[in-house]
Amino acid sequence: MQTQDYIQKQFTIYDHYPLFSPYLYTVWKVQRTTMYVAMRIRTNEPFQLRCFCRTFSGTGIVETTDGIFELPPNSLILLDVRTILRYFPKKGKWEYYWYNFTSDAPIPFFSLNKVYTIEMNYSETLLDEEMFRIMQNYDDTNIMLTTTLFVEIVYRWIRYCRDEIDNTLPHCDKIKEVIAYINNNIQKDISVNELAEKCFLSERYFRSVFRQFTGLSPKQYICRQKLKKIAMLLKTSSQTINELAADFNYSSPFQLSRDFKKYYGTSPKAYRENS
Repeated sequence: MQTQDYIQKQFTIYDHYPLFSPYLYTVWKVQRTTMYVAMRIRTNEPFQLRCFCRTFSGTGIVETTDGIFELPPNSLILLDVRTILRYFPKKGKWEYYWYNFTSDAPIPFFSLNKVYTIEMNYSETLLDEEMFRIMQNYDDTNIMLTTTLFVEIVYRWIRYCRDEIDNTLPHCDKIKEVIAYINNNIQKDISVNELAEKCFLSERYFRSVFRQFTGLSPKQYICRQKLKKIAMLLKTSSQTINELAADFNYSSPFQLSRDFKKYYGTSPKAYRENS
């Protein structure tokens, strides 16, 4: 008897962003009871050394040329190492992780000299300990793997912060469901009224809360997601512009080409040829 294969779970990624690719220099796990006076780095160095300081127990004080920062448990701060003057526990013992790195690309989400509150969980602790375990054996592969784990930690911090922000917005769960529906049905002709009804909201109010959540109107978001999916298909399939226009409910290939060029700055044909 022949069994039938079936897909249990599936997802497709068609959003691609510049990756945060740091050069990780040092990672410290510290228990501090005394003051540390920072060694000043020459200002003519060709790179900008940054650090994340992450408190997991006690409270630390970091003094920089930009200000004085108090770092209680579950706090995180991004600093320019050149500005640091000294740091010490506010009282008793201060336990923290310290990550020194540089990056050619902008650091996502985080601003310098801002204290963030991010609950420290077991997954983060495991990632940190895995970094120390791996680097007991120093080689190229382990350096890349350790850097990858650091990037994962940073994006987990970002995810936590964004979830905290999202959860303060009205009808957060319903809007997330609508966004998932849009992305899973992007080739359908989706109306704003249909989305509003899914949230049991008036169309006018739905437009308002959707824009608060995404920064875009529902139509703008749908259009943007369609174009991203089309861009992926231009790279990975042989579908013609006419076929893509029909599949994604554009009135004509001309309309698709016009919207695509407005978003990507080039025509679908040129985008495919240059991919």
